[in-house]
Amino acid sequence: MLARVRAAEASSGQHVAMVCLTDYEDEAAYVFLKGLNEWPYGFFKMVNRAAKRALRRNGLRVETRTIRLNDYWEWLTAIGQRDDSNNRARFILEGFRK
Repeated sequence: MLARVRAAEASSGQHVAMVCLTDYEDEAAYVFLKGLNEWPYGFFKMVNRAAKRALRRNGLRVETRTIRLNDYWEWLTAIGQRDDSNNRARFILEGFRK
């Protein structure tokens, strides 16, 4: 993760002020919204915590955005769309823009 941040800084010529990490309210949200998961939920949480510590140790501000299923269903209803993998990905990305 740190290597990706440093590569982004090198290519843009600008310092990355903050890194956002996605978290999920629980295992059900993780499984539903992520679809086919590379990692079990517990391992994902462990990796997220380790990444957060490593980034902070290297002077970066880290913010975690928690994704909740109820928020997803409300958002989907508000935009008048059906549940599908594209809308799940869009919802997660929009969570970072808040």
